[in-house]
Amino acid sequence: GVDPDVRVDPDIGVYPDIGISIPRCAMRRSTSPDGVFDQCPGNSGNPVCYPLGELSGFVPNCTKNRSWFESVDTHPCQSYSLARGYAESLTNGATVLVPAGLAWEAARGSEPLAKACRANIDSAYGGPGKLAGLELPLRVRNQSYARFKGAEAHRLYRDLGLFYQSPYCNDGCHHDHHASARGMYLNALVFYATLFKSSPIGAAFPQGQTVDGMVLPTIDAADAKALQHIAHDVVMPHLDVWWSGSSDVVSEQRPAAAAVPRPTSAASGGLRTSKPAFADDI
Repeated sequence: GVDPDVRVDPDIGVYPDIGISIPRCAMRRSTSPDGVFDQCPGNSGNPVCYPLGELSGFVPNCTKNRSWFESVDTHPCQSYSLARGYAESLTNGATVLVPAGLAWEAARGSEPLAKACRANIDSAYGGPGKLAGLELPLRVRNQSYARFKGAEAHRLYRDLGLFYQSPYCNDGCHHDHHASARGMYLNALVFYATLFKSSPIGAAFPQGQTVDGMVLPTIDAADAKALQHIAHDVVMPHLDVWWSGSSDVVSEQRPAAAAVPRPTSAASGGLRTSKPAFADDI
């Protein structure tokens, strides 16, 4: 689940004014559904997804030993388990951690994390690591912006219609585990705030604009404002943590990159209009 989220952008040096002149490895901390309902991890059936072996192979005797299950059985515990795993990448080659999943937790009202759960997960790594100084879960300062509590959290996920029986919740929801337009917008805000070390408050948001021939969805202005504040409050006070990864990268002399205008044109609603390097950059 980690590998698809690793991106090294060879052209990230086009913005020398923010001090980035070499490729960076950015890890995106993913979101978590509402815990798991099986005592043992499942298998995907696709060896491409897990080239080092399926998850069940890493949890021996899971039918008798509840250690793994107790680290992911509730939503807050599963979320911390993901966060702790991704944070470990900061000591294993990643330059920066993009805390998208932690922003989703703040959007959902920051459910309390049991101390026993955190201690159990930390013990697998020998300690809390890079997250030691954070009071988790992180919270948005103005709780009125945490608009996705309880059943409202479904709005962050992609709804597949009334006939879809979702395995990712137990209240009859109809979404899968992919982000809705609101969820994708929150991810984008977190990426922007983290990588550019700039506040996302006041950013443009999808209002049905046409960009690169695609008609964007529409996000309610109140939701957009809330998501901007959530991303700000999760990212900006803790930039030293998110950027605490490997710094011993050998800088290479590279040809000067062509100037790229900043994406602020009124015609595009402030969104990029150049052709993306990869299809999944959209």
